Amino acid sequence: MRICFVIGSLACGGAERQLINLAKGLRQRKHDIHIVSLKPLDKENPLACESGLHYHSLSIHGGREMAFGIPSLVSLFYRLRPHIIHSYLPLSNVLMAALKPFIPKHKLVWGIRDSLATWGGYSLKTRTIASLERLLSQVPHRIIVNSHTGQKNLHTRGYRAPQEIIPNGIDTDFFCPGHSQFRQSLGISHENILIGMVTRVQRIKNIERFIAAAAHVSRANSTVRFVLVGSGDKDYKEKLEKMVESQGLSSVFHFYPHITNPVAIYRSLDIHVLTSVAEGFPNTLCEAMACGVPCASAQVGDASAIIGAHGETFNPSTTLSVVNAITLLVKRIQGDKENIRNQCRNHITDNFTCERLVKRTEHVLQQILRS
Repeated sequence: MRICFVIGSLACGGAERQLINLAKGLRQRKHDIHIVSLKPLDKENPLACESGLHYHSLSIHGGREMAFGIPSLVSLFYRLRPHIIHSYLPLSNVLMAALKPFIPKHKLVWGIRDSLATWGGYSLKTRTIASLERLLSQVPHRIIVNSHTGQKNLHTRGYRAPQEIIPNGIDTDFFCPGHSQFRQSLGISHENILIGMVTRVQRIKNIERFIAAAAHVSRANSTVRFVLVGSGDKDYKEKLEKMVESQGLSSVFHFYPHITNPVAIYRSLDIHVLTSVAEGFPNTLCEAMACGVPCASAQVGDASAIIGAHGETFNPSTTLSVVNAITLLVKRIQGDKENIRNQCRNHITDNFTCERLVKRTEHVLQQILRS
């Protein structure tokens, strides 16, 4: 098959890594893979320089350039003649549906990576694109969604195309236990318990709940330290920094910017926390667990299925529930840390690998071509 993936950009996020993992796996299975980024490609970005994949960039920086980029995109499809056009995320899904009359021979598949439970934490622009996506949802031949929660919410919102659930897959050779100097770089001892959150800094991630819980946990346990790793909304981050200071956490709570390769971060953590109010398939939980790190997570998306019996879940709307989950997990790792770490990794390697993702996606795409 010749498959053309379309995505807004190849920024180093969870959905982007999933796309590249899938593309690499399909390429290894002898498919011809092309990746189209609406925004310019950053050649320093490892996601944009995988060997064996064909990259194309429309170099669209903003809305005004979209009108000039669309003819180039249609021309590219006529030249490549893909059997499948597989768009990722709402903007690309909407654009491909709008262009379908100009490329009628190509099968269109949407990739939806969010549970869509609530858009309250997103911008007006993002909410508008999501509404357009729903209105155009009869256009694609199939919608591939990465979580059971996401599929249920698509049904509730009235998405009309047939849907397929294919959970994300993690590169467990890349995300694996190992040695890291990260905690030493923060001045944190191995005697300390390091609790972290690796995330985009967005209001939907409910990070203030993590900070509020940190204040309670640190008062009860002086050995605990915290780190937030990520970048994003600058105004929101300033608010979080002020909250840390006001809670008296400055000596135990660290901020660290987004990095392309989070493996060193995960390997240094004792516990990873997710406090989001909306998720589909939270990649960070899989990535952390593949590195042997147990997780305390909000009950959002498919988080409970990902964690299984190897972590703790909580209601993200109350600080006390977050505190209780973290406290229970601290006690568990103090009692049998190595066994818990091994169980976390085994759960991911048994259920959420790239190989499973690639095989299931290949099967669905072949079905679409035969239909």
